[in-house]
Amino acid sequence: MNNCTGKKSSSGTAVLAFTGVMLLSASVLALPEDQNQQINVEAGSSEINLDQGLYIHRGTDTSPAHITQGSMEIFGTEIRIEYREGALKRVTATGTPARFQQQPAVDQEIIHASGHTLDYDSAKRMLSIDVEAEFNQSGNILSGHHIDYNLDTRSANASSVDGQPVRMEIRAASVDQP
Repeated sequence: MNNCTGKKSSSGTAVLAFTGVMLLSASVLALPEDQNQQINVEAGSSEINLDQGLYIHRGTDTSPAHITQGSMEIFGTEIRIEYREGALKRVTATGTPARFQQQPAVDQEIIHASGHTLDYDSAKRMLSIDVEAEFNQSGNILSGHHIDYNLDTRSANASSVDGQPVRMEIRAASVDQP
């Protein structure tokens, strides 16, 4: 953006990010109580195409773009948000890795997911994780080339490629646990 003196203004990115935050007041990847929370975006740069309902936030490997809403957080070198007809349609984050976390319920441990691509389909409430996919809750880790996680049923399915195995680590119960 140029101001009247012809100097570049750095407020353009902040205006775009603020506009994106205001338009994204619907649920992203959050618990029911998180859905009413404000969405915050931090990024090195942002662009918005209102006609397409596309919001793109970029960061770097050392300072990724970051979206939060309540207990939900998404990090990536690029986060693309599709928001059309007044509703969130899809969030796609890429990075090495892109990361997601959410606390599914007050009495449950935080879920951590990572991979080169994280894709959230709002209508299906599905999180798909691709390439070096990993899903971790309470130290129980599921990894493979691809993982699908259903946010409603809290179920995950993993698959692999090129003969590489799907791996699972199940944390041993501690002496203090019943």
